[in-house]
Amino acid sequence: MAAKSLLSVCAQEAINARETSSCSFDRGRLLTLIGLPLLAVLFGLLIAACFKLAHSHLLLATGTLWLGYGIYEYLMQIRVLCSGECNIRVDLLLIYPVLLALTLASLVRVTMVPWRRRRGLD
Repeated sequence: MAAKSLLSVCAQEAINARETSSCSFDRGRLLTLIGLPLLAVLFGLLIAACFKLAHSHLLLATGTLWLGYGIYEYLMQIRVLCSGECNIRVDLLLIYPVLLALTLASLVRVTMVPWRRRRGLD
């Protein structure tokens, strides 16, 4: 009987902890950008700053999209764009592949700059 009551107390505590926890790191470390949108903003600023190095509008667009994503994620976190039940984020299935593709393309573009300058193509 004591084991059953202990089990019910533990289950109730788990339910209470789930109800009181907000959108934090409870669900593992899937991507830190969900929990810390400031990192996405800083990453966007870093990519946009690389525009001065490579003079590519791709970098400017990628940095702007990262900034927009950081602001969007912050608004989701403080429940402006989400009414409270945002456990399944289908929007990230579209956002993450786009950001990944643009970031990789920007990385290739930035790494080509020293090579092009050394060859005299720029």
